[in-house]
Amino acid sequence: MTEIGRMARDIAPGYCIVEHPGTLDFQARLLFRGTRSQAANLFMKLNADTQWLMPGQILIVADPDAPATSQMLHRLRQAKQKTDMAFVGVGTEEASFLQKHFGMIAGLTSAGDHIFGMGGILGRNTLPR
Repeated sequence: MTEIGRMARDIAPGYCIVEHPGTLDFQARLLFRGTRSQAANLFMKLNADTQWLMPGQILIVADPDAPATSQMLHRLRQAKQKTDMAFVGVGTEEASFLQKHFGMIAGLTSAGDHIFGMGGILGRNTLPR
């Protein structure tokens, strides 16, 4: 085994964003090219609360060989639950559209916030008091 292979891995748990609708098993097969590895098994356990996923939802990913802190996993679970709640009542087509066009939507809303924010500042500075 190489020196690198003997060193403890310190890879923090994280998340991935679903791109294609499907079951949790389908998502595991996309990420891990199967479901028989330790990483895929951990993935299935960490995300067992969500069996069907739509684009835009998040899934928790962790290295089974790295020491995962319970605090980090707890925060990831909270973020996942909030995201899952935001998808209640959203159909797969709508979720796919939002995920596909996220960048454009974010850009437009950011520009709108900037324009209206500037308008408020200008109005406040130019209107008589």
